[in-house]
Formats: sequence, structure tokens, C-alpha cells
Amino acid sequence: MRRSLYGLCQSGFEWNKDIDKFLLNLGFTRSHHDPCLYVMFTNSEEYDDATDRFSNPIGTAFMWLVLYCDDFPHASNSIKMLKWFENKVLNRYSAKIGKLDEFLGIRVQYNRSKGIGSLDQEGAINELLDKYNYENIAPRTLPAHEGTQVSWDTPVDPATMANLLKHPFAEINGSLLWIQQCTRPDISCIVQQMCRVASPDKRQPEHIEIQEGAIAYTAHTKGFKLYYHADCPGSNTGYATADSSDSDCIMTSKSRWGFGVSLNWALVLWKVGMSPTVPLSTFESETIALSQCNRVVCIYFRGIMAELFLKQQNPTCICQDNRAAIALATSQAGTKKSKHIRRQYHYNRECFDRNEMVPVYQASNDMASDDFTKCVGGDKHGRFTSFNMGYVPAPIPFTLEPTEMTFEYYRC
Repeated sequence: MRRSLYGLCQSGFEWNKDIDKFLLNLGFTRSHHDPCLYVMFTNSEEYDDATDRFSNPIGTAFMWLVLYCDDFPHASNSIKMLKWFENKVLNRYSAKIGKLDEFLGIRVQYNRSKGIGSLDQEGAINELLDKYNYENIAPRTLPAHEGTQVSWDTPVDPATMANLLKHPFAEINGSLLWIQQCTRPDISCIVQQMCRVASPDKRQPEHIEIQEGAIAYTAHTKGFKLYYHADCPGSNTGYATADSSDSDCIMTSKSRWGFGVSLNWALVLWKVGMSPTVPLSTFESETIALSQCNRVVCIYFRGIMAELFLKQQNPTCICQDNRAAIALATSQAGTKKSKHIRRQYHYNRECFDRNEMVPVYQASNDMASDDFTKCVGGDKHGRFTSFNMGYVPAPIPFTLEPTEMTFEYYRC
């Protein structure tokens, strides 16, 4: 066989080898932090006709390309480089090239003159409502009632369980999870809780009601978008917030941690999870949250930004609402309360010493990651949603307490 057949297990692997070789030969560099990201940085006026490529590794023109199967959206600040690349693709592959309007179900909109771009999944939400007959569901202003906690310890009789299993609970969870991971961080907390009870043996009647409440909120807010601004203060400088609940899981007593990394006024990375062990104190819960955020910030985020030629010049600020966790991350001194902290969480201090991140105290009422860790009320949810998704006209709708050591680093 000279070619891989479409649909076989090795077909995708063979295609990736082919497109990877093609891009590398053109002069792209594959990211060390994300294998689907390729970058090229050259001098746009130094085009080498002999080699038919832009060969200078230093200059002012760049191109970014994201590869997902056989889709590869790309962008460049050089029209000449863009046309050259597209001609190369058309000469080798049968491809359709046009304006980027949608990618993986995510609608992409931008206004070049105003320097504003947005991402949303209104189409995916409409598809969810149509597929599971929720087109006329009553609207909700919150993803879940304040303080909602999903449990699975109530006995269910066989007849009720049989009816519960007829409901496509896991399938709807999968759709909501995809929407949450791409463009809707505001439903992260309740979706994470529902995913913990996706298996049939944990099903409870109230789970359907909680899920339908999340669907109603998502339907009511399907027009929500992530807004990014090119000309905001501190443009291309990232900052993060990390928070943790206080062992509020009523089934395991574990804490829920969550964090968000923002760039140009809106989130670019966010994640919610449960602590691996039962924290013995709020101090430990917040240290775990800071550690989870720090690993993504110092390794992945700062690495990706450097490869995109947007290297972070100052340490990345991570907002925290626990002074003890900040002290442990910034000081070599330990206390009797920190003796039980696992060794892996001292990675925070190492990153601080390397000048890669600096924790900054932020009051709990202003913590932008609070919405990740617990189901909050209307005013608080609306304020955090506006901040995390880029709605607000000001970059800092809260107060910070910078120290002399951190003041010069915080740029937002």
C-alpha cells in the first residue's frame, strides 16, 4: 500500500506526519508546549526566490497557525507572507481558504478598526436546545441556585432509577462541558459538579432539575461572548486569579479549586477541579489552588506567549485571597501549620524565586475566581461574569493590596 486508507486507525497519524513535514519545510517551528501550534517569524521583505521561502529567522513579520485534524486557521501581520503560504497550501492540497468565521463550533468575530474580537458558541447552544427539545425552556439568570451542592447518597427505588436512566444526562453533560471549556467559564462550577455524577450508579432525581437549570441559564445567555481588546492597558500582559472552596463537598469533604488566566481583558485559560486529598485547613486549600494555577501559568502560559513572540517581561501576577498561602509562596520561612503541606506545593516558592510569578492579595468579595469554586448569588455572579468574559470597560473592577515588592510588576 502506498497510501493510508481514509478511516483507518493510522490514517490520522499518517496525515499528521505529512502536514507536519510540509509546515516544517516551509520554515514553521512547532511549539514545545502545544504540538498543534506552529509559528514563523521572518523579515517580510527578505523573500528568497532561490529557496522559495522566507528564510531569515529574525525580522518583523510573523505567522501563527493552529492545526486541528485537517483544519488550520492561521494569521499573519504580513499580507505578502499570508498569500505566499496560502498558495503553497493550494499547490499541495485540495483546500478551501477564506475568512475565519467559525472553528470547531466557535464563532469568531472581529472588528479590525476598533481592535475588538469575540468568541461565542450560540450555534452550539441552539443545537443543544433543539436536539434535546429545550427550545421553550423558561429562562434563568443563574446557572444554579446560590450554594447548590450536588450529592449522590440518597437511595433511589428501582422504578425511579429506570426513569432516570432514560434521560440523556451524560450526553447533555458532554455538550455543556464542551461549551464550558471553549467559551463559557461562567458555568464551570455547576458543570464540574454534574460531571462528577455522570455515572448511572450516582443518579438522583434532583440531578435532572439542576441540569435543566444550567440549560435554562445557558439558553438565556447564549449571546454571551468572550471579548478581547487589542488596545487595552497592559496589552499582551497576562494575569491570573486562583481560589478554592473550604472543603465544601458534602460527599468527600474535598475542596473545589478554580483559576483563570486573562489576557487583554478576558480569560484565555480556565480550569476547575477537586483537591486530590482532604485539606486540613483553608490555608492548605488555597495553597493547592495557587499551585494548580501556578503550574499552568509558569510552564504553559508563559511558554506559549514566548513562542508567540509575546514574552512576558515581568512575573505574572496571581491574585489570591489567603495571606498564609501567599506567605508560604514568597518566604523561605515555614510554620507549624505548613508542616503538613505536600512537597509538590512548594513549587510556588520556586517559581517566585525564579521571578516567573508573584502572588498578590485580593479580598474574597472581589475574587474573580470565586465563581469557579462555588455557586454564587446574582450580583456576584454578574460582576464576575462581566470581568472574566471581557464585558467591563475598566480592566480592574476590584481593589488590590500590592506590596512594595509586587507593585512594579502588576500591569493590567
